[in-house]
Amino acid sequence: MHASPLEQPDWVAALRAGSAGRRRPRCPVLVCTDEFGQGTVVPVAWQKAYATAIRDLGGSVEVLRYPGADHFSVCTDAIDDIRAWVFDTLAG
Repeated sequence: MHASPLEQPDWVAALRAGSAGRRRPRCPVLVCTDEFGQGTVVPVAWQKAYATAIRDLGGSVEVLRYPGADHFSVCTDAIDDIRAWVFDTLAG
């Protein structure tokens, strides 16, 4: 009951296989980085690494930065940009 999943090879393999950024997405991706305090839940470095991984796989990714937003406020802060991105992307 006290074993860490990260000490179990099967768990580590499953986590890696299910991680984002392992396959090229079939559609464009928008990443809105919440940068307050270098990322309060998901570190900014991880957010940027995901975008880099998508590009390296040949995917289309746009990154919008929100320096004052935290993990919980970024959606509200970015809503107008998200809406515009979706409409522009669908318009082609």
